[in-house]
Amino acid sequence: MEEVDEVKAMAERGLFEEALQRAWEIEDRALRVEAVIEVARAAVKLKPDLSRKALEKASQWMEGVKDPHTRAILLSKMAFVYHLLGDSNTDLFDEALNAVFSIDDRLELGSVLSVVAYYMAVSGLPDEAYQVFNDAFDVIMEAEVDYRTKLDTIIEMAGLIEGAGDELPPGDAIRFYEMAYDIFDKLRINTDAVRVEKKMNLAKTLRNHGTPELRRLLLEGKFVHAVNAVEKKLRGRPDLFLALLEIALWMKKIKNPGYLDVLDRAMSKLQKLGELDAETIEKSAVVLTEMGELKKALEFTMRIKDTEKRDQALAAIALKLAEDGFYEGARKVAYAIKDMNLKKAVMDEITVMEGEKNG
Repeated sequence: MEEVDEVKAMAERGLFEEALQRAWEIEDRALRVEAVIEVARAAVKLKPDLSRKALEKASQWMEGVKDPHTRAILLSKMAFVYHLLGDSNTDLFDEALNAVFSIDDRLELGSVLSVVAYYMAVSGLPDEAYQVFNDAFDVIMEAEVDYRTKLDTIIEMAGLIEGAGDELPPGDAIRFYEMAYDIFDKLRINTDAVRVEKKMNLAKTLRNHGTPELRRLLLEGKFVHAVNAVEKKLRGRPDLFLALLEIALWMKKIKNPGYLDVLDRAMSKLQKLGELDAETIEKSAVVLTEMGELKKALEFTMRIKDTEKRDQALAAIALKLAEDGFYEGARKVAYAIKDMNLKKAVMDEITVMEGEKNG
């Protein structure tokens, strides 16, 4: 592995040609393939053609890698780099899974499946990865080994699931975090469970604009950097307002008083942005509602000219308030709905939610 690390370090410094030359010299075929893949990965943005040529060479040498464990992981890494290049990678994952299932040892099989699932998740195949993680869990639980060994492998898998969530957009990240949290919580590994729960809540809060990079900044407490990054990325776009609102909401949830400054910043940006579409207004109104800014939320909703869409937005706000336990506020919002049938349905739903909470 020292040889691979040496090649990787050279590639990360931009010495791609030199790194490839060093990789060619590695005698162990599997390590040589891994080293070449690392060069390809590092060269994706600066020299995509070199990256593809490196992968083609790695693919040729892969034929000599017979160990199914090693082969499956190398194929998964190759597939990931092809994903970074924007190329198709499903055939490589199919090949990786075929290699994995020739492993007889159940614990080893489950462990390798977890690694393959991680690379599938970060390579644009979250649905397939989620299923493979589930399969890996079942396989590990079936392994006839001592409890401690099995537990260590499950914890390792949960870490990969969490890691996958870290690299995914909010909608996909949430379910991976839920899976990881469930494992850590059931095993009573409280520190890990608390960490994943925080990541999960952040992804839910930044459901519309919570890129992995932005979530990392917020988890690190780099709020100014986060705001600047969003403003740079979304400059002049109407959804900048919603993105700033989501940051403000997260800051309020973690009791950072600076959320008021971000909220003010969002409101000031609003004056310079173009007309917001109905969907953005609705989402913004819901975020403002969660933030406790009910007056602003309702003012926003009333901007929607289409009566049907405005009623739908009011319904969404009312149900969100009820979901969070603010039943009287929910009823006040629902009362503003013009469509009598929808108003009754929302009122009834609020009553049901209140009853379930108190029951």
